[in-house]
Amino acid sequence: MEITLGDLLAWAGRFHPMLVHLPIGGLAVLLCLEAMHVFRLRQQDAAHRGLAIGFVALSALAAATTGWLLYSADGWGGMLAERHRALGIAFAAVACLAWLAWLVGYARTFGGFLVAAALCLGPAGHYGGMLTHGPNYLSERAPEPVRSWMWVDTGAKPEPPPADEPPSADEPSKTEVPETDVPGTEVFAHLAQPILAEHCTACHSPLIVSGDLQLDSHAALLAGGSSGPAVVPSDPEASPLYVRMTLPEGDPKRMPPAGHPTAPTGEQIALIRWWIAEGAPADALLADLEPDAETRRLLDALQPQSEDEPEPGPDMPAAEPKPDLLPAEQVDPLIAELRKRYQAGVRRIAGERPWVDADLSLRGEAIDDAALEALSELGPNLRALYLSGTAVTDEGVAAAVRRMPNLAILHLDRTAVTDAVLEPIAGLPHLEVLNLYGTSVSDAGLPALERLTSLRSLSLWNTQVTEEGARRLTQAFEDPERLRQWEQQVADLQHKILHHVPSIQFGPPAPE
Repeated sequence: MEITLGDLLAWAGRFHPMLVHLPIGGLAVLLCLEAMHVFRLRQQDAAHRGLAIGFVALSALAAATTGWLLYSADGWGGMLAERHRALGIAFAAVACLAWLAWLVGYARTFGGFLVAAALCLGPAGHYGGMLTHGPNYLSERAPEPVRSWMWVDTGAKPEPPPADEPPSADEPSKTEVPETDVPGTEVFAHLAQPILAEHCTACHSPLIVSGDLQLDSHAALLAGGSSGPAVVPSDPEASPLYVRMTLPEGDPKRMPPAGHPTAPTGEQIALIRWWIAEGAPADALLADLEPDAETRRLLDALQPQSEDEPEPGPDMPAAEPKPDLLPAEQVDPLIAELRKRYQAGVRRIAGERPWVDADLSLRGEAIDDAALEALSELGPNLRALYLSGTAVTDEGVAAAVRRMPNLAILHLDRTAVTDAVLEPIAGLPHLEVLNLYGTSVSDAGLPALERLTSLRSLSLWNTQVTEEGARRLTQAFEDPERLRQWEQQVADLQHKILHHVPSIQFGPPAPE
């Protein structure tokens, strides 16, 4: 097997995450030495300081070089990657200038370059953390008084629509899967794109471009990245998007990669495959494609329960009655005003009823309790609410969900909520998906969630919940009496079926 120079350089770039910590530690030591020298806490040997700045300069050069190779080989791009690269190169250059100033004896110039290097390193590290851990990595776990003045960069903000213009129905946004018989359901915008937004666009969007690939629009999927188109219409097996989702666990090319907080379910992957097999259309309606029975089963498995609840029985607790929905003529102006004021993804869900989907996660900490209170004006119409990485608090969420009795999907991951918010959330009779990843909830708050009889998915990854607490909650949902009643119903159905089987007599044919 021939090994090319390009292969070696690409491999060298993979050492960047390891090397990048060397100049950071060296600069920290050097700043301590300089502080002790300036304040005369201890007279420092000049050789030690010279050795320290030399180490910082050389290790910064190595980190910047490998970072450049990694950037080029893996097709990184986007605003965050560009800023991280520029600041990393600036840090290496200033560190080298500081070393040069030290060697020629320019003490004051050396001190100025040292301060400049520290000023470059802070933002460079912040953008690096945002690349690997999300836009609000540095600020999301900070105490509330600190978060109020920390900057949070979530990239370019979209232009809000005019106040009198309702949101476009084809704007991609995370949302629940519409009912399969709702007129106007678009396969890409309402079915495929929400799956990609949930599992893929954290690393493949204009803000962060990995592998030179964006997955935030239909055009970007077809354009692909450094390895070609992500989707080959009508050929799922030749489409990297589908193929890499189905690779075995542990395969380094599997996407999303190992360690990702969530991974697409089997139903979601099957739905992506069906969409590609149907030609990966951009704006085709679900009704036009006439999905078969298996595809409709997938859609039914992904959508929240129908708004027309079944009659309560002994095996199903009665849900609270749903309040009257706000009419469309009242909902649309409210949506337009919210989009204009907060530049947030608030939109109508396709269908006859004016259900609303609200994705506020892209605005990060610009969304607080005041914004959530304003959104609560749409309360009874809200079906899906995404608050990931925002600045909402227990009090704000508790007050909001009490006005949103029809919520089916609620994402509070990477927010400052605690166990205190679980009690009001437990009063949502139709909640099916709850994401608490990266929050401070613990075992103490879990008993409240036992009242969520409609719950189908609960994410407690990276919280203070223990394995024992999760096991107890699982057991609480495993209701033996309900299982016994279901078994009895199955037995009754079997008896009815057998009762309707006709009696058939047969024997040898009569002699001629």
